[in-house]
Amino acid sequence: FLKLFSSYGSILYFHDIPSLRNYVVIDVWHFTQCLHELYYSKEETASKFGLLKQRVNEKDWEMIFELLTNLQIAAEVSPNKLVFESSHIPIDHKVYYYLPSAREMPPENSPSNESFYIHIYSPTCIPGNLQACLVQHLMIIPQCMLVPTQPVNSTTVQFIDDSCPPLQMKIVNHGDKIELQLADSTIVHSLEKQVEICKKVIEACCNALNVTTNNIQYTFSICCAEGNTFHDCNKEIDCDQCKTLRQHWIDAYKHTNSSNRHHLEKDAITPEEYAQFATALDKEIHEDSLKISSLCKELKIDEHTIQSIPGWQKYMQIFLLWEKKKGYMNCSKKELSAFLLSFGIKFSV
Repeated sequence: FLKLFSSYGSILYFHDIPSLRNYVVIDVWHFTQCLHELYYSKEETASKFGLLKQRVNEKDWEMIFELLTNLQIAAEVSPNKLVFESSHIPIDHKVYYYLPSAREMPPENSPSNESFYIHIYSPTCIPGNLQACLVQHLMIIPQCMLVPTQPVNSTTVQFIDDSCPPLQMKIVNHGDKIELQLADSTIVHSLEKQVEICKKVIEACCNALNVTTNNIQYTFSICCAEGNTFHDCNKEIDCDQCKTLRQHWIDAYKHTNSSNRHHLEKDAITPEEYAQFATALDKEIHEDSLKISSLCKELKIDEHTIQSIPGWQKYMQIFLLWEKKKGYMNCSKKELSAFLLSFGIKFSV
């Protein structure tokens, strides 16, 4: 009953998220108005830094913040975990919520060749906001603090240690990849300390991505010091310059718990490849209604809905529904080719 009315848009019921099954949003319009108030807040800490203050004794807001944190759109941050670079910002609440998308400053887009990269390959599985998701897990680390910054796609954390000066890490969300930038600290921080911090951040990122509402496939790389190419961290890196300049990232990755890392299989399909296959399949069978009907029947989807989608986008939708049915971690080019062949479609992927 709840799922049916939710599909009509009359209510909101999150049946696929166990922690939210006790909640049903009946007044959807009021809920969207509350979200609008959060995303376009007039408070300086919200519009500049994405920090929203907890509203005491207001049940609506309590529920909304719980929804946002469980949907990984926001992260709860205690005031003792905040380090403002400007001292004039007052910290006067018991709890803050980090809502990265509420910030007004445009995104920064200046990737560093010295960064560590996590490449994401699942087009249908991106969580509400990767920055919020990562901050939730980074805040579990006792020494990790949040340094509020203004660019909408960037988050900075700082590691406090009595034995050495603070060390900062910037996390930049470029959409299809996450960039981890370690502040230049080679003068004051030992290689051992850099490796320790990098390892903690990589593991927190893995934990965050592994518990998202859907499965995410990802790989790890470092940018080569000699050019604009990437070194896959799962393979032996034979570049002498990178072994020296990127040693902290290489060593940190080697020491992370491999069981926490969900790697992309070699034969897995990227979003770009899905689009290429869909375009090629559109030319191959075009509007063959019999074959399209068979595909829809197998995937248990409405044929009329699919037929109304124009051109290659029709086949892109079919591919994504097939991927969902198979399970995001079990899809490969070989599997897709076999699936199409079972319907008489000889198509090499």
